[in-house]
Amino acid sequence: MKKVKVVRCLRRMAADEVASNVVRAQYAEGAINGKPVPAYRAEQNINPKSMTDTFVALRLNIDNWRWWDVPIYMRVGKRLPKSATEISVHFKKAPMVLFNKETNDANVLVIRIQPDEGISLRMQAKMRERVSGSNR
Repeated sequence: MKKVKVVRCLRRMAADEVASNVVRAQYAEGAINGKPVPAYRAEQNINPKSMTDTFVALRLNIDNWRWWDVPIYMRVGKRLPKSATEISVHFKKAPMVLFNKETNDANVLVIRIQPDEGISLRMQAKMRERVSGSNR
């Protein structure tokens, strides 16, 4: 029942918001394990003029008190480099970075659901510079 509540809280996109929040595509020809593979439209039993999407990425918002102002990113597709289910939480950067260079990297918590279950946490930390001739 909780899943239904979340789905009902998904913010609807206006027609002019779709282009900036959704990416749709079809896979092209390439190679898997060194063997050539055809593009989607060249696959057997597929119409060469097919407009069927084989990849979709979207940014969603859930309008409730818990998830307000937290973008949710979802990607799904056929013939991706790896098959995985994971939740990636990208924390907001601190408004001011003291004693360190500005970086584009943020702290990230990744919860891998399948195929290799696990948790990883990447944190940005201040690097202490060694001064030549100093034992500090």
